[in-house]
Amino acid sequence: MNVFNRMTNIVHANISSVLDEAEDPAKMIRHMIREMEETLCHLRSASARHIAESQQLTEQANYHMAQCGWWAEKAELAVSRGRDDLARGALIESSKHKERASILCEQRRQIDESLARLQSDTNQLSEKLKAAQARRKGLVLRRNTASTRIRVKRQLHHIGHEEVLARFEAYEHQLDVLAGQDGGQGPGAHPVPGRALASEIDALAREQAIADDLASLKQRITNRREVRQ
Repeated sequence: MNVFNRMTNIVHANISSVLDEAEDPAKMIRHMIREMEETLCHLRSASARHIAESQQLTEQANYHMAQCGWWAEKAELAVSRGRDDLARGALIESSKHKERASILCEQRRQIDESLARLQSDTNQLSEKLKAAQARRKGLVLRRNTASTRIRVKRQLHHIGHEEVLARFEAYEHQLDVLAGQDGGQGPGAHPVPGRALASEIDALAREQAIADDLASLKQRITNRREVRQ
């Protein structure tokens, strides 16, 4: 099966239907994504070749059109000199180049049409690939969630409901003991000698600092007023 037939099958495939009917959806979607990525690579390579061929044909057609005009000018010159025989030969050469340019333009048109179809197919396949990748993420998430639930159920089955509650109660008791040993100012904590005095002294120091800052601010305002006067 060539790349274009494979691309057509993938583009027209319904990802959801294929996965729903698959025995192993995760394996199937990995296979589909790999096929899409390989096909996209071939499509982009083919598009690059078509672009290069189109550019080459354009250059060749432009060359022959230029030669067509050049020989037409020579034919006019020959006629002006009374050399109809030379003019006839120049017109024949001009006609050959014109015909060749027409053929090249038609080839370029066909390649451009093929390129447009390739780009359209590439865009469709890219969207399919994004949808498949999103579906794979969903499958992975569902699988991980199911695995987690199974592990939790197994743990609950082995430990038992009563034992779980007992462990939680023991843990809460340990937290209560640690809270009772905390040296903070919580309910029931014993006051530390000298702490109240130190707090009052710290408060005085903060008040003094604020007073100093206020005095400094007033002095700056007074200085600015004196400068303005």
